[in-house]
Amino acid sequence: MLIVKVTSDSIPGEVSVQHAGPIVLGRRRAKDPVPPLARTFVREGKEARVIISNRTEISRTHLVLRFRDPGRATLLNAGVLAVLIREEGGRPTHREIESGRQIDIALPARLQLLDSHITVEAETEDDESETSSFRPEATRIPFSPGATLGQSVGKLLSNHARTLEPIGREEDLRRQLNRILDMVENFADPPQLFASAAKAVEEEVDVDFAQVVLWHADRSDWEFTRTEEDLPTPSQTVLNRARESGRLISESVPSAVGSQQSMAAMDWFLVAPLLDSKGTVIGVLYSDRRRSGEGIDEGTCSYVTGIASIVSTALEVIRTKERSAENRARFEQFFTKDLAVELDNNPEILDGQDLDEVTFLFCDIRGSSRICERLDDAKGTIDWIRDIMTAFSNIIMGYGGVVADFRGDEVLAMWGAPKGRDDDARRACLAATEILLSLKGLNRDWYDLVKEELRVGIGLNTGRARVGNIGSRRKVQYGPVGDSVNRASRVQGATKFWDVPLLVTDATLRSAGLLGDSRTALPGEEKSPALYWRRLGAVRVVNISQPINLFELSGDESEPWLVHATDYEAALTDFEEQRPIAAIAKLARILADIPEDGPAGVLLSRCARAIEESSGQPYDPVWTLTGK
Repeated sequence: MLIVKVTSDSIPGEVSVQHAGPIVLGRRRAKDPVPPLARTFVREGKEARVIISNRTEISRTHLVLRFRDPGRATLLNAGVLAVLIREEGGRPTHREIESGRQIDIALPARLQLLDSHITVEAETEDDESETSSFRPEATRIPFSPGATLGQSVGKLLSNHARTLEPIGREEDLRRQLNRILDMVENFADPPQLFASAAKAVEEEVDVDFAQVVLWHADRSDWEFTRTEEDLPTPSQTVLNRARESGRLISESVPSAVGSQQSMAAMDWFLVAPLLDSKGTVIGVLYSDRRRSGEGIDEGTCSYVTGIASIVSTALEVIRTKERSAENRARFEQFFTKDLAVELDNNPEILDGQDLDEVTFLFCDIRGSSRICERLDDAKGTIDWIRDIMTAFSNIIMGYGGVVADFRGDEVLAMWGAPKGRDDDARRACLAATEILLSLKGLNRDWYDLVKEELRVGIGLNTGRARVGNIGSRRKVQYGPVGDSVNRASRVQGATKFWDVPLLVTDATLRSAGLLGDSRTALPGEEKSPALYWRRLGAVRVVNISQPINLFELSGDESEPWLVHATDYEAALTDFEEQRPIAAIAKLARILADIPEDGPAGVLLSRCARAIEESSGQPYDPVWTLTGK
C-alpha cells in the first residue's frame, strides 16, 4: 500500500492518502469537489484521485502511482509537463521524468510538479498513519447506543457545525440545521420521517432523487420506501457495498460501469448507511445524480450523515418500543402487569436469580387421559383443557403469582419471583384453595360433555431456587429450577396417596405465618378468605431422602374433616410415638362419623400394618411413598 502526501502553493494545507490500488494525481475535474473541502476521492477497489493543484498547466490525470512491493512503485507521467523526482530509497538519485514515460522508482521518493510537492512512501507493517483528508468511505454514522433523541440531534448538529464553520459555510449551516430540526417533528412517524429525509437531501444536495431503503436481514431483501412509478431504481451494487462496509460512500460513476443497467445513467451517488445501536446496517439513505454536475464535498457529506443519523436514531427508538411492547404482551400472558413491566425494564432478570424464598404450586388434572380418550375429539379436548387452564391461570395471577409453565394437564406457578413480598406464601395458599372452589363452576360447564366430575391434585412448597429463562434464546420460558421445585412436584403427587386434593409443606405454612396453636387463619384486614389446615404426617418421596411434613389445606369452612381435625392429629401423635392401638381407637371414631375421610383411612391402615409387621418392635412413622 502506498502513502502519498501532497502540499501545494495554490491549495492551502497538506493532504495525505493511503491506498492499495492506483493513485491518480492531477488538477480538479468539473465533477470533482472544489478544494480545499475535499482533495481525495477513494473509489473502493479502483483508483484514488488526489487534487494536487489549481494550475491549468497540470493535467487532470497527470501522474499515476502503483504499488509494487514494500520498496518500489511504478510512476506514469500521463501529463504534458515533466516531473522532477528524488529517490531516497536505495542509492539517492535526482532525475526528470518526461511526458508519456513510466518508470520504477525506489521508495521513499519525493516528486515536484510546478508548485506541488509530493512524498511517496510504502506502508510498513506497524505503520498506523491515516489520511488527514476527508475520506467518505471512512466516515461512520455517529450513533450512540441508548442515546436519547435530544442527545443524538445535539451531537450531530455539533459535528456538522464543526465541519462547515471553519470553511466559511455559515449560511449553508443555518439552512441545513433548520432542515434537520424540521425532521425531528416526524420522529415517531416512519413514513413521514422517510419522506422528510429524502426531501431534505434532494433540496439541499446536488442529486436528482433520494430515498430511505430498509434492509430486512431475515429475508435478505431491500425495501424501498418510495414507490412512485417514474422513480429511478437504486443500484443493488451500491446498496450492498454500503451494507457490507457500514460506511458512507460518495463517488462519481465512470463510464466503465455502463454495462450495469442500474448505474449506466449515473454521474454520482451518495449513500449513507443507517445503523442500529450494535452498529448493524438496517438500511441506507440513498441518493444519486443522473446528469453531469459538480463533485459532492465534505460539508455536504457531513449534512447527509446527519440526516442518516436522525433516521437511524428514530428507527432504533421505534424498534426498541416495538420489542418492548411485544415482550410485555408475551410476559402479560403469564405474569401480572406489574411483573411484566419489571421483566421488560430489567431483562437481565431472565439471566437468572438465586432467590431465598419462593413458593411453588403444582396443579394436576386427575384422570385427564381417560377424559380425553372419552371425548375422542381433538378440538373438544383442547377446548376443555384451555378452559380449565385459563380459569386456574386467572386465579394464580389474581393472587400475584407467575404462571411458569404448562405441562400438558399440569400447571406450575410461583410466588416470590422476580420480586418477593412478605405474604407470597399466603397468597399461594389462597390461590390453591380458590382453585378448589372454582371446580364447581367448571364441572357445571363441562359435566354433560366429559361425564364425570373434574378433580385435581395440588401441591405447595416453599424454599430456595434459581429462577430465570429455562427455555432457549429463541423462545423465552421464565421458570424455576432446584430442590424446592422438585419437592413441590412430589407433594402434588402425594395427594394421590393421601386421597386429598391439596397438600402443603410445613415450610409453606411457616412462611405464610399459619403454623401455631390454631388450625384456622381467619380473614384479615384485607378481607382475604379464611384458611383451614391439619397435619397429616411425614413422608419420604422419590429421589428426596429428607422427610417432608405435609398438611391438608382448605378454604372451605364446611369441610367435614375440620370437625375432627384435633382428633386426627391426636391419633397421628399416638402413631408417631409408637402407640398404634390408641391411634386406631381415635381413627375409628372419626371414620364412624366421616367414612369418606381419606387421610383417616390411610392412617388407620398404616397403624394396622405397623402392628402386624413390627411384632412389638419400634417402626418408622415416616411413610415412604413408592411413586410420584
